[in-house]
Amino acid sequence: MRILSKHHHVYTMSPNHPPAYKIDPGETVTVETWDAFAGRYTEADGGESVEGKANPATGPIAIRGIEAGDTLAVEILGVEPIGTGILRSGDLLKKIPIVGSYAFFDDWHWQMRPMIGVIGVAPSEGELDCMIPGVHGGNLDTNDVCAGATLHLQAQVADGLLAMGDVHALMGEGESNGMGIEVGANITLCVRKEKDPLTFHPYVILGNRLIVLISAENLDQAAWTAVETMKQIVIEQLEVDTDTARLLVGVLGNVRISQIVNPLKTVRIDMPLVRSGDRWVLSQ
Repeated sequence: MRILSKHHHVYTMSPNHPPAYKIDPGETVTVETWDAFAGRYTEADGGESVEGKANPATGPIAIRGIEAGDTLAVEILGVEPIGTGILRSGDLLKKIPIVGSYAFFDDWHWQMRPMIGVIGVAPSEGELDCMIPGVHGGNLDTNDVCAGATLHLQAQVADGLLAMGDVHALMGEGESNGMGIEVGANITLCVRKEKDPLTFHPYVILGNRLIVLISAENLDQAAWTAVETMKQIVIEQLEVDTDTARLLVGVLGNVRISQIVNPLKTVRIDMPLVRSGDRWVLSQ
């Protein structure tokens, strides 16, 4: 299995970045990532941090055969934190030892729930800072983007140009301090082309839940767009009318905050929807 080194990374997502790596659809690879500070506080020589920049994302990774408009299905097989975690608030900097599956903070220790904070594709034009979430993915800071999940992202350009980083060993919903336990990691994944995407917005399949992620200028806008997007999926996939879809989403849909601190805010909605053959059905 190939290892894609963290030493090829970007701080923006752009179609103008040449690919650092090329992989085939269905190929399993391990992607090394820096912590959000590129080793500034954990490497003896200061790592590869760039003044004033955060969230380096390993890549871009070109996926052969992908065209603009195709949807990538990124199967996340594993997220393994590497080294020491970092937490910071104002002048307080905490180095968080990681031992086994636990993170240690002073006299406390917690079971880790590693997740990928930044994962996205290049926009069709211009460039987007890795701090920004959107329809391209990016800084979604969503706990459901974790091992066992499959994240779907619509490619905006040929080859997709996927990049990822900003892994958190543990993060509370909302990311109210602006960070989780920031840590370097090895991410094992497999990328395929999704034949029948449900929406152009980022979405996750995790267990028996379908999760749609929406980023917008404020939480109200993000939440209602999430609800409307899920309602449309329910109409199309369950072949029900609008009012029935509203009732189902209202009863079974869970609207949750992913993060409240980035330039755009991210909200997600999940429903117990699973694929059964060529159809989607409600999970019992």
